[in-house]
Amino acid sequence: MAGSVYADASAANAAFQGGFSSGATLAGLQGIDPGFAGFNYFTAANKLLNPKFAEWNLEIQRQFGSRYSVGLNYAGNHGYDLMTVSTWNNAYCAACSPGQTFGGVIGTTPTDMRFKEISDLTNNGFSNYHGITASFKVKPTKGFSGQFNYTWSHGLDTCSNNCLEPFVANTLVSLRYQASPGLPGSSYGNSDYDVRHSLNLNYVYQTPSNWDNPMLKHIVGGWTLGGTMFYHTGLPWSPVDSGKRNELGNVTGLRTTTPLATFAGGSVVSSSCGRAAAQAGAGIGGAPCATESEFTVGALDFGNARNALRGPGFFDTDLSILKNFKIGERFGFAIGATAFDILNHQNFDLPINSIKSPAFGQIFSTIGTNTNPYGAFFGVPLNGRILQLNAKITF
Repeated sequence: MAGSVYADASAANAAFQGGFSSGATLAGLQGIDPGFAGFNYFTAANKLLNPKFAEWNLEIQRQFGSRYSVGLNYAGNHGYDLMTVSTWNNAYCAACSPGQTFGGVIGTTPTDMRFKEISDLTNNGFSNYHGITASFKVKPTKGFSGQFNYTWSHGLDTCSNNCLEPFVANTLVSLRYQASPGLPGSSYGNSDYDVRHSLNLNYVYQTPSNWDNPMLKHIVGGWTLGGTMFYHTGLPWSPVDSGKRNELGNVTGLRTTTPLATFAGGSVVSSSCGRAAAQAGAGIGGAPCATESEFTVGALDFGNARNALRGPGFFDTDLSILKNFKIGERFGFAIGATAFDILNHQNFDLPINSIKSPAFGQIFSTIGTNTNPYGAFFGVPLNGRILQLNAKITF
């Protein structure tokens, strides 16, 4: 239908298709179609390579008798030819005065007026990881066994998950574009999933059943007790400055680029969010773990805060108990329960990350646990203690 959005889009597309190859300017295209306006565009390099990783590790294990063993494992990797998306190719600084540039790179006019935001997919990304894991296995008795693991690690990259899918997308969304035009620049920083310290343990205890007293054998024997515990320090998050985006042109579109915030003085002022950031009232909107005053608002640069701050740590422990009954020589029956997040411990999400928001640095939601009876799949935010009753027949 003439005059509809679809008709206007079709006319603009026809004008662009006919005039682009011959070098038509924006004015030339608008001469063909007065309603023509620049549009957002996604492009890829002529030759895209598969991402590559070089990996290495060294592990030492030592056993003490038949009941104890320790291990120490170092693992590292370097990724290159990783996917990354630049949204800066056609950006310009609307707030810059003549002769001034944004970040020393972006001038006052767009590269090509026929386009708005241009998202460019390339293989320019890279990453590095180093991690050390210490483990301890123990089986002091026939009925008890357990394992304890501690990992220190550090992961850095120019854009996590190949700039394709966000690692976190609840309160804030992981950056899915280069934080600056050139690499590494302000893009190279902690990975979205960089966990510096991680602890986990698991254990199983089975009570003896070889009691001479029949009553003790039925009451005390046949029990199985098991559990897990997880703890890790907080995930990193990036403060962003939407005020900078207002000073730029052609950065809102397919990826809606919001530049990183700039720490005042050039260095990180805060380091992590404690539980205080979410412990007012019902755990909503407590004291902020970072404030706007720590940043230079509206600085004409690409910022220096990619994943520089840390969210709250994570803790979870589960417990399972089972009573086994023997029925004849071939059959068995067991009944028990499993408590997921038995301590009903709240784990808090990352905070609001826009320094222009009145709620900057505050936490407004919790996150689910690692384990639950319904599976760990996207879109099931199960929080708090969950009790599951179990029964099984063995033969």
